[in-house]
Amino acid sequence: MLECTSWIGGSFNTGETHMNTPILFLDIDGVLNSHKKLASGYCGIDRHNAEVLNKILYIVPDVKLVISSAWRYMILRKDMTLKGFEYLLQIHGIDCNNRLHGCTSADSGMAHKLSHFDIAKWTELGLQWRVKQILEYIYEHKIERFVVVDDLPLIMQNFVHIDSKEGLT
Repeated sequence: MLECTSWIGGSFNTGETHMNTPILFLDIDGVLNSHKKLASGYCGIDRHNAEVLNKILYIVPDVKLVISSAWRYMILRKDMTLKGFEYLLQIHGIDCNNRLHGCTSADSGMAHKLSHFDIAKWTELGLQWRVKQILEYIYEHKIERFVVVDDLPLIMQNFVHIDSKEGLT
């Protein structure tokens, strides 16, 4: 299980006034599921992985979530609001009422040319984009305490790599 106490006191010093609320940058595919597609062709959220995230949310009651997953496009494209996305997560068993802080920015201009199901290409480009987007969010919001949970092998501070075959355990 993700060790919560290891990042609570960690800081990312930007030299400015900080937001002291801990932030968990959350990927969904490969973290809250194992990339197993449903009949619709999309991945849902695994109940066990949701329960593990709920334990983290319980242990760290003031943590806020920032969606760094491709699922954030539902918000970025305005298919739903941040609050609507929160309801979606709650329907999938995540106890996140009033816990969503935001989502990271969109991928590079060429992202729209990629197939959603081209996992190899998304992994290659995602490594470049995801770290940049998270760091931009940290700087923009002056975040001091954070952890990044993702199945992509990101190279950055306070990163927890999740095995995409099992998800969050």
